[in-house]
Amino acid sequence: MKKQCQECGKQFEAKMLTLVGHEYCFDKYCTACKPIREQQEKDMLAIRQEQARMEEFNRLCPALYRDTDPLKLPCNPDVVKLVLGWTYGSKGLVLHGATGRGKTRLAYMLVRRLVLDGRSVSAFDSLSFAHRVGETFGEYQGERFIREQQKVDVLMLDDLGKAKLTERAEAELFGLVEHRIAHLKPLIVTTNFVGDKLSDKLSEDRATPLVRRLREFNECVCVR
Repeated sequence: MKKQCQECGKQFEAKMLTLVGHEYCFDKYCTACKPIREQQEKDMLAIRQEQARMEEFNRLCPALYRDTDPLKLPCNPDVVKLVLGWTYGSKGLVLHGATGRGKTRLAYMLVRRLVLDGRSVSAFDSLSFAHRVGETFGEYQGERFIREQQKVDVLMLDDLGKAKLTERAEAELFGLVEHRIAHLKPLIVTTNFVGDKLSDKLSEDRATPLVRRLREFNECVCVR
C-alpha cells in the first residue's frame, strides 16, 4: 500500500497488518525518516520525564534551597564532595554539625540528584512530619501515610531534634525509622545534635535505641 510519509511527504510502501479480518496500516514514516522520528520521540519523552522530575523536586524542596551553588557552601569542599557522591543503597546519611554550615542545602542538593535519577523521595522537617501525623491520623489516613513513607526509595528528615514531637509523632517516627532500616531503605537525616544531646530531645524509652540505629545504619558526616 502506498502512503505519504508524515515527515518528508514522500510516497512509500507501507506494511499492512490484518486484525480480525480487517487490514490496517500503522506506518507513518518512510524507512529513511522512521529512525529519525523515533529518536526525536525518545528525546521528547526524556525531556518530559526530566521536566516532571524537576516539578517533583520543586514540590519537595523549599524555594530557598532549590538553586544552591555547591561552590558557595560554607562547609569544607571535601564534605560537599562526599555527600553529593553518595551512592544509593541500604546505608543512608546523617549530616550533623553547627547551624549555618549548609546541612539542609547539601541534603536537598543530593535529593535533587536522586529525584532526577528517578528515585522516589519524601522530605520532612521535624515540625512538618509532626503536622502530617496529626492531620492524617485525625482524618483516619495515618496508616496509609506511614506506609507511603515506608515505601519511598529515600526518606529525608531535616533538623531532627529541633522541634519537640508529640508522643504520637515520635512513636510513628521511631516505628518508621525501624521499618526502613529493617527493610534496607535509606534515610537522609540532618541534625544539630549528636549522641546525648540528640537523646535529650526525645523521650527516654526511645532516645537511646533511635540514636544507636541512626549511628549504626547510616554514614555519619560532620558538616563543618
